Amino acid sequence: MKKIWSFIATVCFFSTIGNSTLIKPHIDEFLLRHYPQQTKAVIIDELLEYHHPSYIYMFKIDGEEYKNSEYKNNAANSTLKVGDTIEIKYYKYNPAINTLLHFKNHI
Repeated sequence: MKKIWSFIATVCFFSTIGNSTLIKPHIDEFLLRHYPQQTKAVIIDELLEYHHPSYIYMFKIDGEEYKNSEYKNNAANSTLKVGDTIEIKYYKYNPAINTLLHFKNHI
């Protein structure tokens, strides 16, 4: 019985760490570095997120729509506007994990 409770506690601990805001960005970064796919996305909106200007972009994979946001973090991306097409990379097994590929050479 003690082994079962130990196992349950271990599973709960690691499932909590996996969803942690401290660990998740590192896991996402690893997945995007080792299993990336590339596609185009369209900027659909701009907003203030945590007092930082951000872009919201949208893309489709196999007919399913995904949205994400990225901070406007440098002068190169400040020229982007709603309707611009940009390059993104996503984790091929879960496109909800994605990020902008680059800002400078937007299409």
